[in-house]
This record gives sequence, structure tokens and C-alpha cells, in this order.
Amino acid sequence: MKLKQILKNSKNSKQYEFDYFPLTFNFQNEITRLMKTYTILIGVAIAGIAIMGVIFALDISKVTIATQDYDIFVDPLLDEQNLFVMGRVTIQNTGSKPLTNVKVNFGEGDITELGTLKPGQKVILSPPSDNKMEFVQVSADPDIFVNKAYRSPPKMVGMMGS
Repeated sequence: MKLKQILKNSKNSKQYEFDYFPLTFNFQNEITRLMKTYTILIGVAIAGIAIMGVIFALDISKVTIATQDYDIFVDPLLDEQNLFVMGRVTIQNTGSKPLTNVKVNFGEGDITELGTLKPGQKVILSPPSDNKMEFVQVSADPDIFVNKAYRSPPKMVGMMGS
């Protein structure tokens, strides 16, 4: 297969002709077309990543940016192992103002007084070891009351207690 190279001086591009069939191929036009295609694909990929970033940022901001003056997040977690049961209660002030007179009632007369929680402050507590760990009641001024039952995380293969 013999290849003849013909240079066109007007466009400074290369054309090739093959002996068996005539084929003219303009490399400059083909490369320009491919570059436009890749530019569009890269633009779409960057736009997709930007959209996902905005969605994740908005989701995270719901937890970190206070939308109310007084608000509290309570998450009682019960982690059952083979030999023991561990309870943990996460309490966070998600409001924009401090909460005063914060009290945690673990039931059975077990009450812990936390005092004041600053905005964004998080406290992790463990209930007393002899507590049945059925529910948690958190109250604070002004007029905040949350009552939640303990939840258990899903067990995963290979993790402790599964």
C-alpha cells in the first residue's frame, strides 16, 4: 500500500491518498471536530460535578446553618453487642441562640442537667448502666421538649456484634 502525501499550502493541512481507494482526509478539520466534542463532554462532566456539589452542600448546610432561633437535635442510639448493651445520646443545639436549663431524662428517675448549650454545641452522653434505655426526654428553655425512643443501627457483616 503506497501512501502519497499532498500538502495544501492554503490551509496548511495534510491530505492522504491511498492506491487502492481514493480517500482524502483533512486532519486539521477532524482534530477540530474531535476537540469540540471533547470540550462539550468535559463541560457536561464539570456541570454534573458542580450540580452534585451544590446538592451535597445544601444537604450539609441544613445541619450546620441554623434556620431557627431555638432548636435542638436529639439522637438516642442503642448498640447491642453479644455481651453488653451500650447506649449513647447525642444532643446538639441546632438553633442560632443558646439554650438554657437543658435537662436530659433517661427514664427511671435518671436525670442529667446540662445547663446551657451554645449554638452548634454538641454533647454526647451515656445513660447510667442500670437504666433500661427505652426512651430519652430532653427539655430546655424556652419551651423545648423532645421525647425519643432509642434506635439501633443496622448490623453489618464483619462488624462487632453482628
